[in-house]
Amino acid sequence: MRVGVLVFVTVVTTFLTGGLVSGEAGPDPRIAKLESAMLRALGMTHRPRPRRGATVPRHMLELYGRQEKLRAQPAGQPSDCQFPDVTVPGNIVRNFKGKYHDIVDLSPTACSSQGVTYSVSAVAAEEFVRSAELRVPVPDDPRVWSAAQAYTVSVYRVLRPAEVGSADNLELLQAHVITPFDRDDVKAFNIVSAVQRWQRRGEDNHGLLVSVEAVPAEDGTRLDSCPHFSLTDMELFVISTDMQQCRSRDKRSARAVDSPSGPGNICKRRKLYIRFKDVGWDDWIIAPQGYMAYHCSGECPFPLNEHLNGTNHAVIQTLVNSLTPDSVPPACCAPTKWSSISMLYFDNNGDVVLRQYEDMVVDGCGCR
Repeated sequence: MRVGVLVFVTVVTTFLTGGLVSGEAGPDPRIAKLESAMLRALGMTHRPRPRRGATVPRHMLELYGRQEKLRAQPAGQPSDCQFPDVTVPGNIVRNFKGKYHDIVDLSPTACSSQGVTYSVSAVAAEEFVRSAELRVPVPDDPRVWSAAQAYTVSVYRVLRPAEVGSADNLELLQAHVITPFDRDDVKAFNIVSAVQRWQRRGEDNHGLLVSVEAVPAEDGTRLDSCPHFSLTDMELFVISTDMQQCRSRDKRSARAVDSPSGPGNICKRRKLYIRFKDVGWDDWIIAPQGYMAYHCSGECPFPLNEHLNGTNHAVIQTLVNSLTPDSVPPACCAPTKWSSISMLYFDNNGDVVLRQYEDMVVDGCGCR
């Protein structure tokens, strides 16, 4: 990912300085190639184009806000592969919208049922799925609770393609009793085993059956129908870890450290603010609107001072350059410490993703 962020910051800098925008001849064709490089650095195949009026789930906005609040606290920079909020066990959170379809529930006690399918193809093979929840809204329609005091909601994995949900074609994943006294506005069902299976074998994804059964009244009466119990706003909430982002990584700084003040041409960290609107990405990046990436620039003169964070190799290279400038170039000013940011965005499938991107902020510079 470190190479990726270098590409990202370099290309965005070129965009912001107007270095690749021509005059009357129109935009330089290299811009498309550079945008493609930027997207690859962020792990995407092409530029997302969310549909007009696409909404962002409130819990995803709240989750992003919580990460930013924790990040701003002392020692708030997380470890690799982890958000600042340690209760989120991964570095990618996805919120999937489902495709609803009819499936007949043969259970004699069900008063309502709904088939739903979630495409999880965006979860890469190298990711480890740590948590997957089907979020079912708790009804607030008074007609629901005037008909029954409680409901049992069961979530099944459909084992084979079928229009009928029979016992031999269903695997119970989890069941919960829902009452009007539930404090949360959604009930979460653990379906991580199903999502992990779909990730490994996409052909096994025949969707879910969500079945509702009214808890019998004291006299034993059952409801044959509960049409006001809505099952049309269910969302799949998946947390995973991108394992490739966790391997062979250098320890990052816990917080930003500016280079000491000195002559303006000496190697140091300098401000660089990335504003996504300037590159036309504000329609799919939900938050942040931009961030302070910083960059490193300046000279590495001989002799290298301690505050220039020079490596032993850089010290030797600078010495040789001072003696025979034509034989070897001077050491270069480059990032030495990094930190991450969280980004909330629409992906290529129109789903909302919160992702921890490592090495997006330069925290320190030195001569290399």
